[in-house]
Amino acid sequence: MLVQRADGKRKIFTGANWKPTKNGPKLCAERAAWRAALANGFTKLLAVCVSGEPQPDTHSGIVTCTLHPCKGCRQMLERICGGDTVVLTVRKSSPWVVEKHTLGELLELHNGHRVCRA
Repeated sequence: MLVQRADGKRKIFTGANWKPTKNGPKLCAERAAWRAALANGFTKLLAVCVSGEPQPDTHSGIVTCTLHPCKGCRQMLERICGGDTVVLTVRKSSPWVVEKHTLGELLELHNGHRVCRA
C-alpha cells in the first residue's frame, strides 16, 4: 500500500492476511497496512497491491485470475480513496499474472456500480 503524509513524504506499508481459526473472523492485509499507515501519520492512500492465490469472491461469487480485495476491504478502500486509485492484483503462483485496475473498476465488477467521487 503506497501512502502519503500531509508533508508529502511517501511510504509503502505491507500487511498479511490472518485467520486464527477456521470459522473465525479474519484480519485482511489491506486493513493491517492501512492501520499501520494511519498510526504513522500517513493519511492519503495512493495505490494498493494485493498478492495471493485467487479465490472465489464471497460477495459477488466471481472467480478471477488474480486475488482481488474482499468485500470489506473494497468498502474500506471506497471510503478512504477515489475510484481512480490504482489497485494491482497479483497471482503469486506460476504462471504469474498481474492485473492493473482502478478501484472503481473493481467496485463495478463486484458490486455492479460505479464510484461517483474522485
